[in-house]
Amino acid sequence: MSRGRLSPIYFPHLIIPDDILCFYAEVATGRETMRGRQSWKLLAAIFAVFWMIFAAILIVSEFPFYVISIALTTIAMLSLLVIALAWAYTHDF
Repeated sequence: MSRGRLSPIYFPHLIIPDDILCFYAEVATGRETMRGRQSWKLLAAIFAVFWMIFAAILIVSEFPFYVISIALTTIAMLSLLVIALAWAYTHDF
């Protein structure tokens, strides 16, 4: 990160690092100069790990099979919904 510079246009009383100023200018103008991370890929990995841990906890706790099935199906569907929304947002749908 660079040392920063005085930015009288956006913040007359602050010294702002160049990276933050460039990001603010991109957001203000709506331009993107570099691609962001694919958040839906990260969410898919997080939800997969959570689902496995949740399944293990339910099985170890000796819940009835239908309770485990309903809980895991519900969590899986909600996870897929969130991942689908993140994918749609990433791809401007």
